Amino acid sequence: MGLLIALILFLAIPVIIVWVKVYQNSGKIDRLRGELKSLRRQIDSLERSKSTPKTVTPPKQETIAVEPQTHIKVEKEQPSLGEQLFSDAPIKSEIWGGISEKSSLSKNEWELFIGGKVLNRLGALALVIGFGFFLKYAFDNNIISETIRVLIGVLVGVALVAGGLRFHKKEFKIFSQGLAGSGISILYLSVYASFNYYHLISQPLAFGLMSIVTIITFMQAFYYNSMAVSLLGWAGGFLTPFLLSTGEANEVGLFSYILILDVGLIIVALRKDSWVILEALTVAATYVVFFLWYQEFYIENKLIVASLFLSGFWLLFYALNLIHVFRATRTSAELRQIVFSINIALYYLGLYLIIDPVYHEWMAFITFMISVVYFITFSVVRHQQKMFTYQQNFALLIAISLLTISIPIQFEKFITVLFWVLEAGIILWIGVKSELKFVWITGLALTLLVILDLITIQDTFSYSIVKSFNPIFNIRALTLFSVGLLFGIGAYLFSNAGIKNSNQFRIAFNSLLATLLFLFITVEIGDFFQKLELIDTSYTKDQIQFQNFLSWSLGCVILSMVIVSFGYFKNLIELIITGKIVLALGVLMSIVIGISYVPVEKFLLVFNFRSLILVGVLIGLVLHLILIKKNENLYDWLEDIYKTLQVGVIIVCLTLITGEIRDYYEKEIFYLDINSSAYLSMINLQQLLLSSSWLIVSIGLIIIGIWQRSQLIRTTSIIIFGIAILKIFLYDLSFLETLYRIFSFIGLGIVLLLASYLYQKYKHLIFEQEK
Repeated sequence: MGLLIALILFLAIPVIIVWVKVYQNSGKIDRLRGELKSLRRQIDSLERSKSTPKTVTPPKQETIAVEPQTHIKVEKEQPSLGEQLFSDAPIKSEIWGGISEKSSLSKNEWELFIGGKVLNRLGALALVIGFGFFLKYAFDNNIISETIRVLIGVLVGVALVAGGLRFHKKEFKIFSQGLAGSGISILYLSVYASFNYYHLISQPLAFGLMSIVTIITFMQAFYYNSMAVSLLGWAGGFLTPFLLSTGEANEVGLFSYILILDVGLIIVALRKDSWVILEALTVAATYVVFFLWYQEFYIENKLIVASLFLSGFWLLFYALNLIHVFRATRTSAELRQIVFSINIALYYLGLYLIIDPVYHEWMAFITFMISVVYFITFSVVRHQQKMFTYQQNFALLIAISLLTISIPIQFEKFITVLFWVLEAGIILWIGVKSELKFVWITGLALTLLVILDLITIQDTFSYSIVKSFNPIFNIRALTLFSVGLLFGIGAYLFSNAGIKNSNQFRIAFNSLLATLLFLFITVEIGDFFQKLELIDTSYTKDQIQFQNFLSWSLGCVILSMVIVSFGYFKNLIELIITGKIVLALGVLMSIVIGISYVPVEKFLLVFNFRSLILVGVLIGLVLHLILIKKNENLYDWLEDIYKTLQVGVIIVCLTLITGEIRDYYEKEIFYLDINSSAYLSMINLQQLLLSSSWLIVSIGLIIIGIWQRSQLIRTTSIIIFGIAILKIFLYDLSFLETLYRIFSFIGLGIVLLLASYLYQKYKHLIFEQEK
């Protein structure tokens, strides 16, 4: 299975590279097609003008005479279509573009292309296959001896190569290449047969002969200027170790051979920039050979040899890229950068496989040092005037990626996040300040990585070992603080950056900061009470949850004050809105949980935990109202928020009063017998005081509403009146004793009459302009 995967990789990488190259050049091909059509139309126009009698005036004749001279010159500089088809140079994109058009190639040119080039390639292949069948027939029937068989193959191969040279001199270029390719293939087969089938020569000698054939192949490739012949040499060179393998591990000989072969192929690639596919195939084949060897033969005591040769492969291809950089090679530069990236990716994968299982503590340092090499590369090449931007970006991206990888190898959990935060902050700062888009985008990607890693750590939301938890002074709090600082820096940088969509990035960072602060108070308060439950047995689980939720509600109110204050100060709408949402959550939780004290048997009137929290919530609401009054001119919708918060103050006050009265009697009832008269008396008194308190609150709100000329407050008081009336008629009338019913209804009547009196007396104020 491993061999299959390696072969798939071996075949897939060149295909992908070629596809990328073709895709990049598709636009150029379309443009050249159009230019070729235009050139042909001009030539046709010129030929028609030549056949037309010259009846025009002399000035017009001069104009026409200049134009054909220009086009005739262009035509002479370019070979004809037939010549291009039969030249050894790569066929220009105009020719291939023209093939798709009906009128692009004439019948003669099609005939020349198929008969001269296609049939030549097929003939060479047929010759090799036929020779192979001949050898098999001779082997099966024992017609000739083994030595003679090999010599025949060598002589035929040499003859074909020599014939290719001879016909090349006679200008039969394509035919000569077919002969040379066939001869080289037969030479490879002959050497392979002499070693693997007949055992006529030793393995070192076979390697030497294969190497000589490979050298001859590249000499032929240069002579014919043929990439096809060079690919034949590439294939033969990398197949040699497999063809001559004895099944025993000899990593020094194998990797030395591959290293020498790589050097030769790189020399070829440097001399022929247009043969860039040779570089890609060489990188792919080198690492495929290494990983196949690793799967079959690697053991721990071969670590040093494997790592040295692997580093040699990487360094060789790394140096090749630097040579292209300083030579400012523009041919297929994008494709070369992809190969550059594949080189480091496969090199690092190989190092990780052989080093990490044995020396894990060294892997982070090695990764860091490789990243330093690429940081230095970026620093050096960025000053080259002929350097393309994307080439700098590749080096920088590789350096950042390696540095990022090295951190989790060495550290765990929150420490990893801390270092990633530092890295992301520096990269964001450099990228935004220098307006390097690639750099700040990389910083954003690292920020996303920080968030993803943070939410995957179990201790982020709840400490796994609660007993070791210390509120505020813990590694999680430090990490959350650092991440919050990163978000704050990001918001600051993008708020002052001249970058497109910077406002959206600022809003995102501010929202993330507010969310992180909300997470911070939630987990810190939650873990504090979890630890309290463990170390103090006097607290019940219900009591812990009750105090936990109330504390969280007050924490939300305090956090909302911080967020909203900064939002008003910097006029950041996202912080104002987020702060109001956090406030709403806190107030809602305080009302829902605060209505009933837990456990009721530990309740103390006024001086209790709930009263403390609800008073704090009320103070927070009042401060929010003050802030809105000071900044009401910022946004029109703040007026609606102001009215909503006023209602919130009233509801929290009513919750506090109701809860205190209810729980005072609930505590007394807790110790009484449910069938006793004292129990029934307490229930009646509790309900009477609740109804009375709601009525008193309503009257108080009417007075405040009239005094403040606020219809909202008066409307709220009427709603509370309605709730009190419903309670008195539906509950008090049905369940209270007669005496308590009398007091309840008399009180209701007095309050309603008082309310009516106030509305009548101060109607001139009510109908004036409302606040």
